[in-house]
Amino acid sequence: MHTAIRNTRFAALAAAFLLAACGARTPEDAAKRFVEKSYTGDADAVIAMIYLPEQDKAGIEDILHGKVKAGVAKQKEYADSKGGLAEITADPAETSPDDANRASVKVHMRFKQGETNTDRVRLIKDGSDWKVRL
Repeated sequence: MHTAIRNTRFAALAAAFLLAACGARTPEDAAKRFVEKSYTGDADAVIAMIYLPEQDKAGIEDILHGKVKAGVAKQKEYADSKGGLAEITADPAETSPDDANRASVKVHMRFKQGETNTDRVRLIKDGSDWKVRL
């Protein structure tokens, strides 16, 4: 019986990781993850979270990658100078009155040395996931 319970717990945990890896199901989750990855220096994850309409990908994708990587490096440097991130919280999303697939989220960061910052992240629903609008 214990083996069955353990297998069920493992399956539930695995499913949770898969859902988390597939994308953000809420705008708040997307915004928090975007800010976290920005301040921890994960430029590839940040790039993957940015919404690019299909017609724009070919023209700006390479330029965007370079600019995002430079921006993420600056964010990480800033976070490191403040001792790193301690906590990220988000206010409830504000959905656009004109389009339920657009939202903005105010994200609050607390750094380990006590300083706090707030950013607003603009998002768009892409399929079933939320991505960041630049």
